[in-house]
Amino acid sequence: MDQDASIELQILNNAVGVLAQFLTDIGFEKCNDLTWQDPSDASYLNEDDRQNMDIMANAFAMSETNRLIYWIGKDEDGFIGLWIGPSNIKLVDAPIVELDLEGQYRIIAVRLADYLLSRSISEDLDKNQELLTQFGFNVTDSLDNSDQALTEFREKFHLDSAMSPQFYRHQIYNDQRMQRGLEAIPFD
Repeated sequence: MDQDASIELQILNNAVGVLAQFLTDIGFEKCNDLTWQDPSDASYLNEDDRQNMDIMANAFAMSETNRLIYWIGKDEDGFIGLWIGPSNIKLVDAPIVELDLEGQYRIIAVRLADYLLSRSISEDLDKNQELLTQFGFNVTDSLDNSDQALTEFREKFHLDSAMSPQFYRHQIYNDQRMQRGLEAIPFD
């Protein structure tokens, strides 16, 4: 039986102290602030950046995309959250999205447990599966099964198309570019 994202978040919240070493080992830092703005922080932009229409179009697009993500933490690769998207995917069905250090969005797992396991070192996989199961997570048998579930989920919710966070960001980015008199850039 699949677990929904809201149950997994509750399990994580209840077990975060006990799972502290595991979370440290995989490099995950949970966010405990519902108003967390770190993924949208643009304070690093200098005055020249703020005068650059392309940079500001991108900053706006990322901020708008981030509003459709329920952020849960970060790891060494970037920020981690649940993609609600423009179609308002129910939190219980929301996949795990990553905003990487290069500013790219991608769906990386169907369930929180799959994400947590995917960050495990391969020799610790069995031990970590057992640990997560102890705390109530429904854990996949293998990372291959997790990858297959992600492929099926992408197809079901059309997440390789207009419903993907990367495509959504790109649409807003192009809208902003055109409003500023710049040409649209093709999505790759």
